[in-house]
Amino acid sequence: MTGCGEKGGMYGHYQQDINTLASWGVDAVKVDWCGGAAQGLNPSVQYAQIHQAILQDTPRRPMLLNICVFLQPGQGATAPPFNASAFNSYTFGPSDGNSWRTNTDVGVPGNVPYGSVLRNLDADATQNFAAGPGHWNDPDYLAPDQGMGPGQFRTQFTMWRCSRRP
Repeated sequence: MTGCGEKGGMYGHYQQDINTLASWGVDAVKVDWCGGAAQGLNPSVQYAQIHQAILQDTPRRPMLLNICVFLQPGQGATAPPFNASAFNSYTFGPSDGNSWRTNTDVGVPGNVPYGSVLRNLDADATQNFAAGPGHWNDPDYLAPDQGMGPGQFRTQFTMWRCSRRP
């Protein structure tokens, strides 16, 4: 599997890569679905395997797993079906990860529109039942100085924090 930007990904090397990350002292890993979508892989199957690799290494180094399936159904060259899109991550996310995306990207560095932030927070709200202790919806990254004004970013930060249940 290739990663974002066509670089090699961790497909087929989950245990090796998780062991390496653990040896480096990593506390959390975010696995983007760029190459998985291009290869037509099933995100629920692959993220379960990554989760199992983390569990195998837990005695040495527990780490959080962020599931980042960011495509909408029909979006991009791979046009994933609903069950391989961001809109379905909540169905397997709570059992395989600590957080999962609920919508597409809020923007790109330097261009994060406030409307996209609100869209993703709205998507989180539709799946609030999936979040619970130790796992939560992910409305995408925080974006200070990435196109929003200071007040909009403070609002994003506040709502981003409130979208996580204790």
